[in-house]
Amino acid sequence: EAEVLCPFQGKLWYKLVSQKSEGGSLTEGGGRAWYWDESEVVSGGLQLIEASTANQIDLPILGRFQCTSKGGIRITWSSGAVMRADLELFEAFSASIGNIPKGTVIPRKDLLERRVNSSGIVRFLVNYEPVGQGWISSRIRGGKESPIFEIVDEFDMIEDDEEESVDTNEILSCPYQCAELWKKKYDQTVPKLSQQSMKAREFCTIQTYEEFKELLSVGVIGNMSPLDSDSVLSRVVTSISNCSPSGSALECPYDLLCSALFHALKGHNRLHDADRSIHFIAGTPGAQEAAASKIAHIPHKFPPLKALLARISMLRALNRRAKYALPLYSLRPPQEDSAVIGGLSGFGASVERLGKTRETVSLEKWVQSPSIGRRVRNCRELLFTSIKRDLLSSIVEATTTPTSLSHDEYELPRDVRTVRVNRLKARQAMNSSGETARRKNSVFGQLQNEHDGN
Repeated sequence: EAEVLCPFQGKLWYKLVSQKSEGGSLTEGGGRAWYWDESEVVSGGLQLIEASTANQIDLPILGRFQCTSKGGIRITWSSGAVMRADLELFEAFSASIGNIPKGTVIPRKDLLERRVNSSGIVRFLVNYEPVGQGWISSRIRGGKESPIFEIVDEFDMIEDDEEESVDTNEILSCPYQCAELWKKKYDQTVPKLSQQSMKAREFCTIQTYEEFKELLSVGVIGNMSPLDSDSVLSRVVTSISNCSPSGSALECPYDLLCSALFHALKGHNRLHDADRSIHFIAGTPGAQEAAASKIAHIPHKFPPLKALLARISMLRALNRRAKYALPLYSLRPPQEDSAVIGGLSGFGASVERLGKTRETVSLEKWVQSPSIGRRVRNCRELLFTSIKRDLLSSIVEATTTPTSLSHDEYELPRDVRTVRVNRLKARQAMNSSGETARRKNSVFGQLQNEHDGN
């Protein structure tokens, strides 16, 4: 899958979103831009993976991709013109589908496209009724490269009274003119959808700051606490952004968020009464399914969509600041740096916390000092997954050390340790009732023992 960026210097530039291979999915180099040349961007060469009303409107062809003859062409080669299925002349891909005999006149309306293939040969896509559509060359390969056809003047046409279906006066010289003409046809074809889209955007527009504060106050889901409600919205935004081209919750467009959230709420009959009069155009099906899976288990009543979007905007503002602030602060509370009595930081910790266990029975009897690390841990579900992933990736990259290679290419370097993990033992430990055995024999427990040298 690829995202088309723009045309530039006669090439169509794109970047890979995902690439399938026999071994799975390849994402290496997906963010880099590359291009298709004119010989690759032909009819059937690119397949659109998303159905849209815009796909039904043909994009106008540039003048240099059209035949300049107003009357068409006449086949002059003695053996006729060979029609092939593809622009290229490779036998494995472009099979011969027929032959146009000598003397046949092909009017301009049946000359669909003019291209230059990778070998530098000018070829035309023609519509010949006895055979169908196919590509013919302008000259013979090899020898003197004699021409296969000649240009027919418009006054030499056999049927002078035949109407010309091609507008010969409108020659488009640049891609902008093609896009402008296509946009005009699109506005004429789908005015209703455009009006619905504009109406939906006006519905989600917040005019004043007072209105924004009011929406924030009513944007909490049902009887949930603000923290739990915003945690649900954070998971919803993360799931929707995973279906966006960028994959980042901060860069995910609001149009995709509104559409996916609206249809997810509507599908589970959780839509607020104030939102039933509005309609959003259906977006990516994967985003709607991801959002629906996050709200399906919530029995509470949802607030208006506009209030949810206000809460989401605050979550995005928080995560945008947390992205740059998290690397600068310690996320460990002072108790984790302390001994049982006093400690390095001057705070005590429960005996049950020794050995980094999860027991919290006596935790309330000890002083829990306020700190940034404790607050971040308590509100960790408000952070988007992409923010956490970026932080962990930066830590891994900063702590990665180069490994010197061994002199023998078949031996592992000395700095690379061999860690042995028994997964069968870990599976049996997970099925046991003893918590100590499960913690010791789990995969992470075995990794810790191997790392400590026990």
